[in-house]
Order: sequence, then C-alpha cells, then structure tokens
Amino acid sequence: MAAASTSGSILKSRAAKSPFKTFRKNAPCCSVVRILEKKGVVGYEAIGKRSHRYHPLIDKERYTRGFMHTVLGNFFDNSPARLVSFFCERENLSLQETEEILAIAREAIAKKKASE
Repeated sequence: MAAASTSGSILKSRAAKSPFKTFRKNAPCCSVVRILEKKGVVGYEAIGKRSHRYHPLIDKERYTRGFMHTVLGNFFDNSPARLVSFFCERENLSLQETEEILAIAREAIAKKKASE
C-alpha cells in the first residue's frame, strides 16, 4: 500500500503533475479525499486541530478492480468485448498494441480451456 499523506502533500503532488500552475484552494482536494473516505478507500488520523494524515485502507489492485467494474458497467454495458473494441477502433492502437491485446486474449482462452 502507499504511504500516508497529508492534504498539503497531496496538493503538492497534484500541482507537480498538473498542467495548471497552482491550486488556489484546498476545496477540490478535500472534496476528493472526503469522497474516498466515505467510500472506505482512505482513512485518516488527526494531527493537531485542523490537519489530518491520510492513509489507504485498500490496496491499489482492489481499488482498480472496483473502478474498472464501474467503468465497464457505466460505459460498456458490462461487456469486456465492447471495452476492447472501443480501444481497438477509436484509440488508433498500433499494430504491436493490437497484437498484445490479442496475445492476452489467446492466453486467457488457453487457461480457461485447460481448467475445464
């Protein structure tokens, strides 16, 4: 799991990765952190009266699985084939990337056949 962070360090990290020059208020960051807290993704410990140190409650893999499940349901009617089709047709994948997807699919097929 990732290390614990304060809202200040989260803002500095976002500012370093952001195309925007500065974050004028903590509100966007705090809103995101509160939402993640309500979802049970992050927890915190109080530091003084107005500061909190945040830490992950679930690992990245579990969060990613849940996120992708939501994306699949909301945008692709729970169809992995539609998701793959979207990337293959609309994202101008290179031949190598398309072949990698095909190789992954073939490997999954072989595993399923072996387990039957």
